[in-house]
Amino acid sequence: GVGRTFSMADYLVPGIMLFAFLGSGLELVVERLTLARERGVLRRIFATPLRAIQYCTGLILHIALFSFVQVVLIHYFARYVFGVDIATFTLVPLCYLAFALLTFLCVGLAIVALSNTANSANTLSNACVYPFMFLGGLYFPVTDMPFPINLLVALNPVTYLINGLRDSLGVF
Repeated sequence: GVGRTFSMADYLVPGIMLFAFLGSGLELVVERLTLARERGVLRRIFATPLRAIQYCTGLILHIALFSFVQVVLIHYFARYVFGVDIATFTLVPLCYLAFALLTFLCVGLAIVALSNTANSANTLSNACVYPFMFLGGLYFPVTDMPFPINLLVALNPVTYLINGLRDSLGVF
């Protein structure tokens, strides 16, 4: 068969989708939980009959719905403005996106658990977002980096998530 030609727009769109999930999992969750904890809102919520698992499930469903809406908007904007033709809404790419969201939620919850204040949580979150974004290969290939940076690329979970997502979309 004849292979598709390389398109930079096709290469960038999965990275933008994954960055939307990165922002939802690391920034939105961290900010919401730490501010609620610092203001005493969580203590008041858990004094009601609402159980912690119900609160967490609601938060995760909110983040998942918000992230899915972002992916839909990014997909159709890329399709109609830039002519990107990738099959985002098939099973394998959706599974990669769901796994990415779960991964970023776990990292966000770990940041919330490790921090004492909302400011320290936001600082830790930003300290994770930028290396994840730039050393994960969301916007440019990170295959031929020098040794110390190559080690960080290999330890970065975003590297594997974006490679799997691009591979499932047929971008590589």
